[in-house]
Amino acid sequence: MGRLLVYAPENLSINPVKTDGVQSLSFAEVLQDTASTRDGRFGPAREVLAYAYTQAPVDLNLSVERRKPDVSVRQLLLARVEAGVIKYEAAFFYEIRYSSVKSLRLDVPAALVTGKELRNLTPTVASESPLDPQPDDVQKEGPDATIALG
Repeated sequence: MGRLLVYAPENLSINPVKTDGVQSLSFAEVLQDTASTRDGRFGPAREVLAYAYTQAPVDLNLSVERRKPDVSVRQLLLARVEAGVIKYEAAFFYEIRYSSVKSLRLDVPAALVTGKELRNLTPTVASESPLDPQPDDVQKEGPDATIALG
C-alpha cells in the first residue's frame, strides 16, 4: 500500500476527474508515520489532494486550471480639520491573488482630476493619467462624473 500527496501552487485549481484504484485520505493521514520528500522544494505549494493506493491498477485523472485573478482593495479615508479647512487623504491597500494583472483602474470624481486636486504620493504607481479612451462603464455626466485612472 502506498500514499500519494499532491501539491500545487495557490494559482492552480486542481480537481479529480477519475479516481479508480485510489482512496481519498486526509493530509494528516498521508503524512502519518511517513517523512515527506518535499523538504522545502517546490516553493509555496500547498497540499491539494491526498490518496492511498494498493497494488491494484490505478487510473487517476486530474483537471488543472489556472485561477482567475482575485483583486481585493481596502480604503482608508483620513480627514484633517485645520482652521476651517478640511484636507482629505485616501490610502488604498490592494492584494492580488492567484494570477497577475496587467493594470489596476481607479475611478475618481472628475472634479478632482480637472481641478488638479488629486495627488499621487506613491512612487510605485507608474501611471496616474486618465485612460484614453475611457471605459464604457465610467459615468461621464452629472455631478458624480468620474474619470478612470490607470
